[in-house]
Amino acid sequence: MKVLIAEDEHITAILYKTIIERLGHEVVALAHTSEEAISKTCELRPNVAFLDINMEHRTAGIEACKYIKERCPEITVYFLTAYSKDTFEKELENVPYDGYIDKWNFMSTVEELLK
Repeated sequence: MKVLIAEDEHITAILYKTIIERLGHEVVALAHTSEEAISKTCELRPNVAFLDINMEHRTAGIEACKYIKERCPEITVYFLTAYSKDTFEKELENVPYDGYIDKWNFMSTVEELLK
């Protein structure tokens, strides 16, 4: 799998990259803002994009997902966040995403998600 990770915390992004690569997948890019996530996803066309919801502002990842799914609907988009899904319930209405992952459970779920 080709994977893009959008995470504003640089050390966290490197940790996710290391985990995904150890599982045998290719991380084609790291993005640290929603604009970078959009640009790199549309350019590189990964199979999967993990987007942090709260990057440069509270819902930056949600906005990036909408844009990405409009232009590249074949890309699987998972939100990766430390917030419960209830926190963004209203903002997630009518957003075409593929999953919502609690950052604390990333290590235990990522292998299954990338199968």
